[in-house]
Formats: sequence, C-alpha cells, structure tokens
Amino acid sequence: MRNEFHTIDNITDGDIYINCAESYLIKYLATAVKRLNGRYPGIHYHITSGDTSIVAEHLDRGLIDMAFIAKPHDLSEYVYLGIPESDTWGVLIYVQGLSAGAKFRNLTGRFDPVFHLLLGTIHKGRPVGKK
Repeated sequence: MRNEFHTIDNITDGDIYINCAESYLIKYLATAVKRLNGRYPGIHYHITSGDTSIVAEHLDRGLIDMAFIAKPHDLSEYVYLGIPESDTWGVLIYVQGLSAGAKFRNLTGRFDPVFHLLLGTIHKGRPVGKK
C-alpha cells in the first residue's frame, strides 16, 4: 500500500490487505471501509482473521498493509491508532435444560476441564461472576 498510494488524493483503485483479530471491535474497520468504499469504489479489500501473533507476523513480513489486534502487543515498531473500546472476553455455553446454578462438573467430558477452572458455577442469563 505504501508504494501504491503516495497521498490519499491520488487513490482511485487498488488492493488493501488487512488482517484482523477476531473481535467485535472490527466494527470500526467496517465503518471505515464503508465510508472509503463510497468515495473510492475501485479499492478492493482483502480481509482475513487471525490471532495477534499471526497478525503481527504477517505485518512484519509485509504480507498485509494493516492490522487490527485485540490483545496487547509490543507496538514500538509500528505506527498505530488506538480504538476507543476494549474487548470483553467470555465463554458461551448452551445450557438449555440446566437449572441456574448447575455445577459445571456435571458436564464432565463435554468441555475442556480448563473451562471449569475459569467458570466454576453456571448462572443462566447473566455473566459469570455476577450474582
């Protein structure tokens, strides 16, 4: 992208390669792409997803033009803009038929035991850790 576009005023068409972390925060990318596409319909976007380490590796190797990451990363080698929100992570489990307060250990063998350590008790209809 750097070599193809010298200034924003000269953009008429081209390809932009973007790698994104899997996050709802890519809504900011979607908004920007929609606006830019309205002004410059000849630009084609190639958007792929991956975790932060893969995204950073692709950026370092010049395989992509820009990246959206969700978890902290050493940004000292990059030019970047912060996003005014942060991700909230959690685990969703289909619990139809389970009563509120069902112990996670009742699901032994169906899910990774690590989730039990993280979740403890399932509370239907509210975030884990909230009473």
